[in-house]
Amino acid sequence: GYFGPDAYSIKKMMDKYYPQANETEKIDNYIDGLPDNIYESVKASKPKTLDETIELANDLMDQKLCTYAERHTNNKIKADDSFRNNHGHQ
Repeated sequence: GYFGPDAYSIKKMMDKYYPQANETEKIDNYIDGLPDNIYESVKASKPKTLDETIELANDLMDQKLCTYAERHTNNKIKADDSFRNNHGHQ
């Protein structure tokens, strides 16, 4: 999965940097730091707790990383095939 900070570490950080914040404020502060495409998805789902928010963000990051890795692999296969087709039978 996504190798970012675990939920416990994130919650401890939020408590340290936003000691007076309520759950909603902590959620807002957390998602404000997410990449735009992840931010929009998390915001739209309206999570109720910081745990739920972190889990959702991590799941979305996993999906993005898997999609990126899959795309990268497919492009490499296409490049290798193209190289073989252009240089293998001359």
